[in-house]
Amino acid sequence: MDIRVECTCGQAYSFAVEPVNNLMPCPVICPACGADGTQLANQFIASATGPAPIPVPPPAPAPSGLRINRPPPAAAPLPAAGASPAPPVPPAPGFTRTYQPPKPLPDGKSTIPRGILGGVIGGGLAMAGWYFLTMATDHEFGIAAWLVGVITGLSVKICARDGSPALAYIAAVCAALAILGGEFLVVNAVLNKVAGEMKGAEHEAYDTMVKQAAEGVKLQTDDEIKAWLQTNDDSGEPVTAQDIENFKKTEQPKMRDLANGKPSFAEFVHDTNTETVGARFALFKASLTLFSLVWVFFGVGSAWRIASR
Repeated sequence: MDIRVECTCGQAYSFAVEPVNNLMPCPVICPACGADGTQLANQFIASATGPAPIPVPPPAPAPSGLRINRPPPAAAPLPAAGASPAPPVPPAPGFTRTYQPPKPLPDGKSTIPRGILGGVIGGGLAMAGWYFLTMATDHEFGIAAWLVGVITGLSVKICARDGSPALAYIAAVCAALAILGGEFLVVNAVLNKVAGEMKGAEHEAYDTMVKQAAEGVKLQTDDEIKAWLQTNDDSGEPVTAQDIENFKKTEQPKMRDLANGKPSFAEFVHDTNTETVGARFALFKASLTLFSLVWVFFGVGSAWRIASR
């Protein structure tokens, strides 16, 4: 039987139950205020089933010759107006769970900021863990990208206390940023290590360039230029007339500037560092192989799936 109850607080709720003796077999609790709604449910059952039929008394026996004077039985007292009804029938054995309506949907305005915060915190911690693991073992584990996605998705769901499609997209974006950020940190650390090892050779490289520039400026004839190019070219290919012409128009003007201190050693170091920044992104791009992209896909997909439910 479908029963609908409207609590005094204004909350209406309905449920299906089989009455026992036209009464609720178990207590009913309002999901909004927690008030007892058993009596309201009993009233609904009474209004739906109608008044109980009046029993017909059996016919009186035929009078006999022997009579016994006995006072008539007292009639059952009627309930006074406003008196509380009879207590409900205790629940049947095995039926003890109180009806609870479905949980209302969470407020998206509060879950989304918490989900973003969880994604930033969880993704940042997972990214840092991946970086330190790679640097400690000197080996990059592709499965770590999947773990970063799992941790990010769980962080979003835990902080938001729920899952939804909007939170799934937030978790996917945070996981992708954390995975790619961890990869870039590893590439950057490797290049910093190489740059630190080569830092002492900057003066030597600059002095060698200045020395070669001083020699190249003095070259005048084509035979001198050809001999100098063959000496300083490691490719082993023959020097052509076009190579000599390019040397005169392009290389010798740069050599004159370098012999005169342009660029200076400080400018040379700055230009080298600028080129290193471009090399960092180039190496980072080269590190994203098909194998690593597969793990990135698994990590982002896991984060999306966890936060969506």
